[in-house]
Amino acid sequence: MAKTGIYKSDVKKARDSIVAQNKHPSVDAVRIALGNTGSKSTIHKYLKELEFEHSHLPTTTDSLSESIQNLVANLANQLVIEADARVEEMSVSLREREKKLENELNAIKANNADLQNVRADLNSQVTLANQTIESLRNQLNNETLARRISDQKTSDLEELLAQSKKHVESLEEKHAHARDALEHYRESIKERRDQENRKHDSQLQQLQAEVRVLQQTISVKAEEIMHLNRESAVVLTNLSHAKNALYEEERQRRLLNEEITKLERLNQDYRFQLQDKDVKFKDLKAEFEQSIKTSAHLIEDKIALEKTLAVMQSTFEEHKKIHQDFRDLLQKNQESKKS
Repeated sequence: MAKTGIYKSDVKKARDSIVAQNKHPSVDAVRIALGNTGSKSTIHKYLKELEFEHSHLPTTTDSLSESIQNLVANLANQLVIEADARVEEMSVSLREREKKLENELNAIKANNADLQNVRADLNSQVTLANQTIESLRNQLNNETLARRISDQKTSDLEELLAQSKKHVESLEEKHAHARDALEHYRESIKERRDQENRKHDSQLQQLQAEVRVLQQTISVKAEEIMHLNRESAVVLTNLSHAKNALYEEERQRRLLNEEITKLERLNQDYRFQLQDKDVKFKDLKAEFEQSIKTSAHLIEDKIALEKTLAVMQSTFEEHKKIHQDFRDLLQKNQESKKS
């Protein structure tokens, strides 16, 4: 096929010009007449076609006028020129389209390889996310078990604290009873002393009134006074014992209060530990939920990429089919030209 711009009509004009000069229209002569353009094989082919057409023209023109013959010749030349131009344009367009389809095919192959890599990365990410979720689930189970153990310890401590409170209340009740008994004893001693004072005053008045009589009964009264002193000593001894018992109860109460304070501190420490565990549990729960959301997004992205890959594969098959149709058309066109 001739290069762009070299058509059969140009070869015919150059051949006719050489024949008009009574020269032989060789391939080299025609190429020189064309300005040294066009390949020799193309020029040779066109010269063979022109020679074949010239040999098959009618030898007699009696029935046709010269103007009609010229018109037919011009139309034939014009048809040949337009046909050659159309074939050349179609060939160039087909070559460009074939090149474009090959480029698109290469781009689709490259994009398909990228998508395969992305799909592999997404599968790796999903596997890693599943492993992270499993690890978080194990941590959550461990934290739940630890929290149950802590709850059981807290329940035991609360029960021990309740028992301690009951014991303290019992001691306080005993202390109140002892305090009431001591108060009653004090009131009794005071009342007895008042009675003794009143009695002593009466006796003193009687002694003042009857000094002489009393002198006779001094020895008797002295014995009575000694007896009263002995009773006072017994009362003081009992009072000392009661005070010692009261001090012992106070000491026991202080020990119980210290024990209660220790238990309350221990309970407070366990409460702080439970609060820390609750905070960690909430954080782990939030991380677990976030991991679930991230995994869901990754799965959605994976599904979307698989859909995109399926569409691109379908597009690739369509382009491949178009390319094959184009090759078949081009082959048919070449076979028709050869025939």
